[in-house]
Amino acid sequence: MENQENPQDPEPEAPETLEPPLLPYQLAELLSVKEQVLDAMRKRGEGPPFLELHGKGKAVRIRYPRAGVRRWLNGQPAGTGEPGTRAAARSSPP
Repeated sequence: MENQENPQDPEPEAPETLEPPLLPYQLAELLSVKEQVLDAMRKRGEGPPFLELHGKGKAVRIRYPRAGVRRWLNGQPAGTGEPGTRAAARSSPP
């Protein structure tokens, strides 16, 4: 039996794992903080989950998976609008 697509079926959504990750400057803008704040959070083991990409002879590149950023934001207590709090970052990652 052949697999035929039904033209009335909605197009499947791409899984979250295929969303391009955020660059540090993009996440910093989203959270209204400087990139140095994200760097300090990573070094302390805090903040959203991130990936370290190692290339041949290149510096380590940091990326933030969007799904991980969403989960991290949703787990933050409602704040008073201070940088990095949920109140300051009202929108989810694009």
